[in-house]
Amino acid sequence: MSSLKRRISSRASKPRTAWFPIVTKVGDEYSFDIGWRYYDGSVGFFSIVPKSFAKTPWGEVVSCEFNRTKNSKSGEVADYFKFQNRVGQKYNFKADLMNPMIFGVNDFTQKVAALRAGGKVELLGKFFGLLSRGKGFTHHNQELHSEAGLRKDDDGVLLGGDSEVKDLEDFVKAAKEAAIIVENKEDALSHLKSTKKVKPSAAASGVIIKQSKAQKVTEDKNKELEDKNGLERSYVDSFVGRTDILLDNLSVSDKSCIPINLIKVLGIANSMQKQFDPSLLNLTVYPEDDKNFDRNHLENSRYKIIHGNHRFKALQHLDRKGILTSLPGLQDRTVTCYVVNVQNSAAVAYGNLRGNDLASKFQRKPYVHELLFIFDSLQKVYHPNKEKALEMIIRFAKLLAIHPDEITALKKLSSWKPESFLTLISVLKQFEIYETADCKDMMSRNNGKLMRGEKLAVSKLMFKGISKCDQDYFKANSDKILNKKLSLKSLLDNVGKDLGKKKTIKNISALTNFQSVEKLRVQCPGKFDDDVIEKFVGAEIQGQAANLQGKLLENYCKSALSNEILEPIKIEYIENLSDVSKETLEGFDIVLLNLNEFGVGASMAIVDVALESSKPVMSVLLLFRDEDHSVEAVKFLSTLSKPSGFVVKQVFFETDKPKLKNGFLVNTIFGILLGKVNVFDPPLKILNGTLEKNLPKFIRKISPVSAKIAFVNDGNLPITRIHDEEDGNSVVYFGSQQAVNLFLNQKEIAFPVPQSNLLNELKAGAELDESGFQVSGNLSPGSRPHVPCFVPENPESRLHTSGTDPFNIEMLRIEEKLDEADSTDDEEIVKNVDEN
Repeated sequence: MSSLKRRISSRASKPRTAWFPIVTKVGDEYSFDIGWRYYDGSVGFFSIVPKSFAKTPWGEVVSCEFNRTKNSKSGEVADYFKFQNRVGQKYNFKADLMNPMIFGVNDFTQKVAALRAGGKVELLGKFFGLLSRGKGFTHHNQELHSEAGLRKDDDGVLLGGDSEVKDLEDFVKAAKEAAIIVENKEDALSHLKSTKKVKPSAAASGVIIKQSKAQKVTEDKNKELEDKNGLERSYVDSFVGRTDILLDNLSVSDKSCIPINLIKVLGIANSMQKQFDPSLLNLTVYPEDDKNFDRNHLENSRYKIIHGNHRFKALQHLDRKGILTSLPGLQDRTVTCYVVNVQNSAAVAYGNLRGNDLASKFQRKPYVHELLFIFDSLQKVYHPNKEKALEMIIRFAKLLAIHPDEITALKKLSSWKPESFLTLISVLKQFEIYETADCKDMMSRNNGKLMRGEKLAVSKLMFKGISKCDQDYFKANSDKILNKKLSLKSLLDNVGKDLGKKKTIKNISALTNFQSVEKLRVQCPGKFDDDVIEKFVGAEIQGQAANLQGKLLENYCKSALSNEILEPIKIEYIENLSDVSKETLEGFDIVLLNLNEFGVGASMAIVDVALESSKPVMSVLLLFRDEDHSVEAVKFLSTLSKPSGFVVKQVFFETDKPKLKNGFLVNTIFGILLGKVNVFDPPLKILNGTLEKNLPKFIRKISPVSAKIAFVNDGNLPITRIHDEEDGNSVVYFGSQQAVNLFLNQKEIAFPVPQSNLLNELKAGAELDESGFQVSGNLSPGSRPHVPCFVPENPESRLHTSGTDPFNIEMLRIEEKLDEADSTDDEEIVKNVDEN
C-alpha cells in the first residue's frame, strides 16, 4: 500500500507535458498561439528549441490540418493537429497531449474540450485553422474572410454548412472573450497557472537544469520506440498474420517468465461461464517449430502463447469440465490468434509485458447515466410500449451489477414527463463533454480523462441526487446549467438541502406531538426559524438509523417547548482554535483539546486558564497523535511556575488506526492531563485502552457532579464522544463543520455507566499514587495499550494488530474463489494452489 501511495504521489507531483491553445490581445489585435507545459510544471509559448536554452517562440498559428496517421517509427496510429506558423514551419501536435484547461476554465476551453470528448476532432482542427483569420485576429482580411474566418467566394457568400458556420462563430467569439489582454504577448504567461517547482533563476540564467526522472522515463521510451534495431521495432516487424487455431495446438510457453496466477484463471473461467464475449479472447502466439512453420497455412501449425496465458488456461479449465463447446463461437474449439514469428526468450517476454501494458489503457466500466441515453433510444423503438424499454434497461443494469439504489433512481428518472426527460438528456450530454460549469470544479481531478478524450462521468451520488429532484424544478433551472450560470452539482446540493430541511420539519412535528412548524413558530418565537432548522438537517430519530443529531433535535424540542435548559449536549462550529475565547474556556470545569500540534493560540490559552483558575476543579486534557508534539508540550509545561496542587501527568490511550513510522507501529494517543485535577473515582489509569471506549470513562472519573465539559477539536481530526446523558454532565463540542457533521451522523449508542471497580483493581495488586493515579499492578487486558514496537525484517516474525493473520485471510479468499468457480473437481488446479 505504501508503494502505491508513493506512485500516486509521484504522479501527482510531476505534471505531464502538454500543449494548449492560448489567445492573447495586444492593443486591438488578437493572436492565436500554442502554449506548452514542461515536466517541471512551468508553462510557456511553444518553441522547437530545447527548454534548457534561450527560446524563441514558434510563432502565431496561421493554419491547421487534422491528420489520423501511423507513426513511421513506432507503428502507432494516432490523431494529430498539424499547425503552421507565419514563416511556413509546420509541426504535428498529438491530440492526446492537448490540455486546453491550462489556458484556464472558460467558455473557449470548454468548447475545445467538448469537441475533443465528443469525437469531433476533425471539426476542431478546422476551427483551429480558421481562428487566426477571424475578425480582429492578426491574419484576418476583410475582403477575403468573413467575421468567423471563412473564405468568401467571388459573390461574398460563405462556404460551408449553416450549422458549422454557427458553431464556428460561437468558437471565435468565445476565443475573443477568453483572450488575455496584455501590453506584450510574453506577459500573458504570468496569467497562467504554473506548478513549477524549480528555482526560476536557474532557467533564466541559461543554466542547464538537471533532467527530471519523469523526463528520463519518457525520453528512454521514445528512444526505444525509435530504435530501428530495438525490441519494439523488431517485434512489430515480426507480425505474420491472424488465424483461428485449435485449442489442442496451443500451449503455454516455457519462455514466459511470469508465473500463472491460478486464482485469476479460476476467476476468468467463472466470469466466462456467467457472461461470455468471444471478442475478448484474442491471443498472441509464436510458432512452436519455426523450421516447419507454414506461413501460407497458419492454422496447421502448433503455437506457444506470448500474451493471453490466463485466458488460455481458463479455456482449458472449461474444456476439461465439458463446458467450452457450449460457449458462443467455441463450438469447434478454436481461438482467434495473432501470429508473431519470434523465437528468442527476450522477444517472448517483451511481447507479454507489452500486451499487458497496452491492455491496461483506455478501459472503463459503463457509466450509469449512459443507460438513460439507451432508454431514450429504446422507448422510441418500442413506442408506445415504454414499459418494455424500461424492462430492457433494468435487465441491462442488473447484468452490469448496478447497485439497487441506482436502479431505483433509474426507474424514477424514466418516469419523468417527456419534456422534462429530454431536458435531462440535454444536460447530461453537455455535462459529459465538459460543457457545464461543473468543469471548473472538477478539472483538477479530470485532466487525465480530458487528455485521453474520455467523457466526464456523472457520479453515482449525483445520479441518485438527480432522481430525488423535482422534475419541474430541474426543468426550470436547466437553462442556467446549459448556459453555465449554475453547475449541476450546485443544483443538486440545493435540492439536497431542501429535502433535508423538509425531513427535519417532519421530525420536529413528530417530536412535538405532530404540531405544524407554523404553529410552533407562533408558540415559540425565534426557536423554529429556518436558520435553526438548518442546524439539525441530517437528524435521524427512529430505529437503527437514529443518530446523535437526532438526539440533539429531541432535546432541543423539549427545551423549546418547556422553556427549560434540557440540552446536555451542544454543538458550536469553529474554523480555528482561536475562535474559542479564553473567557469561554473559563466557564468549564474540564476542557479537552484534541490537537494536531502544540503551539500558540488555544493550547497556550487553556494552559493560562488552568494556571489562573480559582475554581476547586479545573482539569485540562491535551491529546496528540504525534509523540514529538507531546514531548514539546511537556518541555514547555516544565518551564512554567505552577501553583501548589497543580498536576502535570502524561497518560496514554490506544488507537484503532495505528500508523507505521520509521519501522515503529505508532498505536498510541499521547495525552497530558494538567490543572487542578481531582480523581473522584480512583484509580485513574495512565495506560488506557482504545480512545473511543475509554475516554468517556477517563473523563467521568475526574468529573465533579453536574460538570461542564468542553471538547475543542483542532481542524478535521475525528471527534470522540465523551457525553453520557445519565451522568448529569453537560458537554459542548467545538469543531469544524466537516468534523462535527461526521460526528453527528454517528449512530446513537448509550454508554453503560460502570460501577467503581476500585476493590477489584486493588486486589489485583494495583498501586495508586497520592493523586489517585494507578502507577503499577495488573492492568486489565482491555486497558493495556500496545507500546510502539519495531517491525522486524523477518517475515515470519509478523506484527499483528488485530489478531487476524493476513495469510489466513488470503487463504480464505482462495477458498472462496475455488468455491465460486466450482473447481473442487479439478484436482490439478487444487493441487497447484496447495503447493503455492
